[in-house]
Amino acid sequence: MKEKNIITLVCYLLHYFLCIYVVIIFLPYNSIITIIVCISWYLNNNFCLLSQLEIYYFGETFLFLKKVYPIKNWQICVIYILQFIKLLYFII
Repeated sequence: MKEKNIITLVCYLLHYFLCIYVVIIFLPYNSIITIIVCISWYLNNNFCLLSQLEIYYFGETFLFLKKVYPIKNWQICVIYILQFIKLLYFII
């Protein structure tokens, strides 16, 4: 039972760190990871694949929700705007 809690915590932390990594635009390989995340949202009807896996295996998401909700449009726009800022930074 304790091993399951440790595995759950590790998965939640990895998901949380991935969310932070996507938002901090000047980290290496951030754009590649962000493109992969956005494509997965698009192919999965704006649902996070990691959250769906967490619900399936652990019964809740890393935000301690019992149901998976779609990614909101404003969240997607924030990611696009951050990547656009990064592009402008490197062009100028």
